Amino acid sequence: MKDIFIRIYMGVSGVLILVLSFLVYNLYDQEIIRTKGIIVEDEHGRDRILIGAPIPESKDRVRTDLKKVEEYWAGQYGEQYMEWYKDYYHGTNGMVVMDEHGIDKLLVGDKLADANGGVRISESTGIIWNDENGMERGGVGVDKLKENNQYRGTLGFDDNTGAEGFHLAQFEDGSQLLRMVYQDGYLLFGQAKPNSFLQNQEPFIGIVVFDKDDNIVFKKNFIEKE
Repeated sequence: MKDIFIRIYMGVSGVLILVLSFLVYNLYDQEIIRTKGIIVEDEHGRDRILIGAPIPESKDRVRTDLKKVEEYWAGQYGEQYMEWYKDYYHGTNGMVVMDEHGIDKLLVGDKLADANGGVRISESTGIIWNDENGMERGGVGVDKLKENNQYRGTLGFDDNTGAEGFHLAQFEDGSQLLRMVYQDGYLLFGQAKPNSFLQNQEPFIGIVVFDKDDNIVFKKNFIEKE
């Protein structure tokens, strides 16, 4: 019996070696590899990297498992969260890297998935990074605005609470601003076109400080007419 098992093992091993050799030879010989998606597993068999257009479904991804979504996030946002979550977009044309628990940690590509805290106001192309709870903590990219098909470029970092901290933005009208949040409000520094959200009738290059209620508490336009 032992000899039979050894022969079967050797036979199966030989077939596998031949199949693998054929695949390696053919992949090496081809200039283009076509596939619908790639899932990279870790040493324990857990899905960790999803690649595709859109990314493939994963048995381990938390944000597509409603039971896990309710367990991880519903308690933070109230009873309505699961109803809102039904409209979330979870795909990405590119790559999603997950941790060992199935939490999205890094998204790279086009039409990035919605943040767990809400639906995106526009389609985003770029890079997004999340914390260990799957909450968005920053990113860099270009957003295509739905209302006018124009583009806005942004770079942002959230603070330790997950709230906005530091942002750079190139707006669709040509305005360019740096935004820094502090305890009692936020500061904007940069240049803006006339009649922008800075409440300026003239072209603006300078500093504006807002309180928590978006009221201006300080404003200096360095090109303002005397």
